[in-house]
This record gives sequence, C-alpha cells and structure tokens, in this order.
Amino acid sequence: MKPYFINVDLEIESASKLDFLEAELGRRVTVLYSGPAGKAKRRLLTLENFRRYKGPDAASHALCAIIESLSPAARRIWDRSRKVFDIGYDLPLTERAIRFTLRTDTLERVASLGATLAVSCYRGVSEEAMRLEGERQRQEQISRLTRHILAAIGPDWMIVGRVIEKVAEMDEIQLPKCGKGYEYDLIAGCIETLVREGHLAARGDIKKWRRGEVKRS
Repeated sequence: MKPYFINVDLEIESASKLDFLEAELGRRVTVLYSGPAGKAKRRLLTLENFRRYKGPDAASHALCAIIESLSPAARRIWDRSRKVFDIGYDLPLTERAIRFTLRTDTLERVASLGATLAVSCYRGVSEEAMRLEGERQRQEQISRLTRHILAAIGPDWMIVGRVIEKVAEMDEIQLPKCGKGYEYDLIAGCIETLVREGHLAARGDIKKWRRGEVKRS
C-alpha cells in the first residue's frame, strides 16, 4: 500500500482572539480545533477544506482562495498571525519513506499569503486508505476473474456450474481463502455481470448453476 494523501490542515496561531476570523470563514471550511494554543495567551485555529481533494496542490489552492477572499478586517488578523499549511499523509507500516512534489504555483501562492509549509506523516493506515486499497484490490480481482471466465467459455453452450468449477480450479486467479462457497459466489457474480453487459449469451436461469447455460456472444 502506497502513502495516502489525507488533507491539508491550516493552522493559524495568534496572540489575539481568532473568533472573528473563524466566523468569517464560516461553512467554507471544517474547523478541527479552536482554543488555547498551549502557550501563554496564544490562540490556535486549525481547519481544513470542507471538500476532499485528491492531492496537496488542489487542497492548498482551495484554502488559499478562501483566505484571499477575506474581508480587510479578517485579513488584518490573518496577517498578524502565524500560518502553517500542514500537508498530511498516511504512511503505512510497510513504507519507510515518502516522496511527493508541489507545483511552483502552489508554493508561490502559499508564500504570497505569508504562510509556511509543513508535512505530517501519520504511521498507520487510515480508514479511508484501507477502503481505497480494498476497492482497488477488489477491482483487480474482478478484472482477473473476468479474463479467466471469458477464456474458459467458448462458442458452445456450457453449464454455469461447470464454468464456475473450471475457473475456481485455476491457481493463478488467487481467490481469497474464504471457502469454496464464497469463491463460487464471486465467480457467479462476475458471470452475471458479463451476461448483463452483453459479453456472454445465456439461456435458462443462470442463478441456478446446474440449469442455466452460457456461451460467448
């Protein structure tokens, strides 16, 4: 699993209150924290984009656009504060390092706002990263099954149950070890999809594996 981009957090730290700035930002952002900064008489406002973006460039530009639209009064609070764009990545246990790039226009825009950049790597797998990786593996598995199903079926009618058994016996398909019932259901689902999309012709009830038949369209 590769390092997964989480989001860009914007940390604003000031000696004065940040309530006015927080109120003006409103629903355009998600406020992660608003309160004492841990230092004497310092305040901290941490926020992120309301929307999710695929990479740090897009997320950073979206935050910059919001800050650039502030009123003069809110902008004065911003100018007096310490600002950090914190790029967050999820670093899986199997990875020892991370490398990514930022476009020049992203760096220039952040710098023009008087902010600095930071990178935070979180060791462990986030729920979103796990979901995306699981979806990627599922799509790869379905694609692999589809190729083997089409290879197992010719121009003649073939009982669905026999197709399932033939594909399940192929070592290279690397089905999850969850029992034959699960494997067979997975293959049967792929066959139904191929029929529905017109790649296979069918007769009889293909949900009844010993009665339904399929062949190449």
